[in-house]
Amino acid sequence: MADLGQSNSPPVRQVNWPAPVQIHLRASREILRNFLKICGNSLEPRGRPSMTPSEPAVGTVGAFESLKVPPRNPAAGATGEIQEFLATNRYFTVVLDDDPTGSQAVHGIDVVLIPEAGEVVRALREGNGSCFVLTNTRSLPEGEAIELTSNLVRNILELLREDNVVVRFVSRSDSTLRGHVIAEIAVLEKAQVQSTGQGFQAILFAPAFIEAARMTAGDTHWAKVSGEMRPVAETEYSKDSSFGYANSDLRDFLEEKSKGSIKSADVASLSLEVIRLGGPDAVAEILLGVPAGSWVIVNAIDYSDLEIVALGVTRAERLGGTFVFRSGPSFVKPLLGIETVPPVTKEVIWAGLPPRPDTNSRGLVMVGSHTALSTSQMDSLLNNRSVNHLVVDVAQLLVNGAGRLEYVNEVAKQAIESLRENITLISTSRTVVPGADIAENLDIARSVSAGMSHILQLIAAHFPEWVIAKGGITSHDLAVHGLGFTRARVLGQSYPGNISVFRPLVASSDCQSIPYIVFPGNVGDENTLTRAVEILEG
Repeated sequence: MADLGQSNSPPVRQVNWPAPVQIHLRASREILRNFLKICGNSLEPRGRPSMTPSEPAVGTVGAFESLKVPPRNPAAGATGEIQEFLATNRYFTVVLDDDPTGSQAVHGIDVVLIPEAGEVVRALREGNGSCFVLTNTRSLPEGEAIELTSNLVRNILELLREDNVVVRFVSRSDSTLRGHVIAEIAVLEKAQVQSTGQGFQAILFAPAFIEAARMTAGDTHWAKVSGEMRPVAETEYSKDSSFGYANSDLRDFLEEKSKGSIKSADVASLSLEVIRLGGPDAVAEILLGVPAGSWVIVNAIDYSDLEIVALGVTRAERLGGTFVFRSGPSFVKPLLGIETVPPVTKEVIWAGLPPRPDTNSRGLVMVGSHTALSTSQMDSLLNNRSVNHLVVDVAQLLVNGAGRLEYVNEVAKQAIESLRENITLISTSRTVVPGADIAENLDIARSVSAGMSHILQLIAAHFPEWVIAKGGITSHDLAVHGLGFTRARVLGQSYPGNISVFRPLVASSDCQSIPYIVFPGNVGDENTLTRAVEILEG
């Protein structure tokens, strides 16, 4: 075990809990103290872990594999206990998704594809008390993201004021740390204070995406690239033109992204030692004991770690704790008490869909993501399947006026003809057109996505058999503006934890029989896109 070091962190906040709660806390505190003595740790706030000589320095090849952690320790009955608590205590959970790919680890839940409070509330009331809503704020400048999120959250809370429910928010974002991390949580903190008169006990930061091998250990976030686990700041994702960063240690990352308003030494942590040896009661104890409003890093390298933390959150909520979450895709599943199910089959995808007009159109793949992985996945598809390929010139989509419209119409015409004879792949040109700053980069991305959506809108009247949309901004805009989706049900994934299959619930009449597959731009291996097509083709 690593030496957890010493710190001058602020004292643990004292909370005046009711007498029965105090008895429970004293008992669980004693259990936790005994456990931590075994680990050589204590309950007192501590600073940054120092590496022992046996731990490799972050950044060396094999460092992740050499980390010493306790064996996994699944929490029996976690899903059932979480489900019972949420239902009995009337918890509504709204997952604010800054990118359409966030539902890639869940099933049986509705996704509202437009940030409209009324549709969100309908989904909550008609469903199982939880839903995703696509804010798509990763495609917006920070100021616009704040305004959109603030208005949406305020309106949701207002519409639910008379429902006698506890409304809980998850800020779902990228497992490679891109997005408006600090700003969007600040919006939720402000809304919480305005709604209840008090802030959150803690903010849990859980970016892990287990299925894609993005994991947190030793408070460092890791991602698998070319078969090797690397600190995420050493990957191409950290060089993102809009959301780049320099730190893999999540405490340093938060200080970097907050421009120093969050100090790394003040960030708390649920270590793998605490999670695996202490279990959910240890997690609950720590969450209830940190200074109010603390950020807490969730370390996780296996779903069992996230299940323990989710159960710990539930037990802390049972004792009156209030929390907000900045999460990657994986943590949402145990937090909502969702069971793991097998990947969906072709039969499940088409079961219950309205009859499709016989237009002889084949399936359509549209790729806007320009990551190296997306390009290799396209190459694999073209090499392994009979697929027609149309390349959309990004420069043409950035032209204003009649020239852009003429180009879009021509591409759509070619695609309609191509779909009559074969599966068709439409991709943007691979050369990235850089902007002068973050705002211009986002403008370029939106313009390209709008052009692709217009192309799909023209194609949709000819009823493609299915649509795969690859890339975050791309898949949102294609669903909403290309196919007219407002709300969809997540059937599950066609590839474990990666590729969500949407069934349209509220959509334009032409598109209600079209299965829609949301394929993130940065997950899977080079053959994953090919396998997704093979599942749809049977």
